[in-house]
Amino acid sequence: MFEKTAEEEKKRDGGVSEKKPLSDIMKQSEKSDSDDFYRSQKDVDAAFKKRFASQREKWEKEQEEKRIAEEDEGKVMSLIRQIENQAEEFNRIYPDVDIYEEIEKNPLFAYLVMNGKELTDTYEFLHAEEAKSRIRNELEQEIIGNLKARNTRPRVINSANSGGSSRDIARLSDADILRIDQRIKNGEKVTL
Repeated sequence: MFEKTAEEEKKRDGGVSEKKPLSDIMKQSEKSDSDDFYRSQKDVDAAFKKRFASQREKWEKEQEEKRIAEEDEGKVMSLIRQIENQAEEFNRIYPDVDIYEEIEKNPLFAYLVMNGKELTDTYEFLHAEEAKSRIRNELEQEIIGNLKARNTRPRVINSANSGGSSRDIARLSDADILRIDQRIKNGEKVTL
């Protein structure tokens, strides 16, 4: 009654009933699976590369920031060591000046000291009037000290032939003048 022709059968089941060899079906299946696998693996690899690149960039940025922070810390520590080495002389000259306060107030002072300038020279450069008055006072004190030292020197010891006492020429008697004259004639050296 219902006999179907082979053509109708193919149309109805979409060609499924057509017998293909199993090896062809497996090859076609492997080919479609491998295309899907590689396509999705390529996507995974691309996503992984992007993520790896962003993580690497982030890590490099952190390392750069860390290196800069260490350099800044090294500069600060060298500045502190330099200040400590020169602080004794600076405090002897300027006992009323706080070095750390000056560094905080004056960035030019900090910059010059950080670049190797001496504390005293930098301070005198930036505060020239104060330095001039300090130098002037030191010079005045030195001159006054020299004058005092010169005025308090002991008297010079008289020479051996002076007789142990010095005489005023205006008060010499005629007899004293004749004795001196006789000594000179004898070849003796006389100082008055």
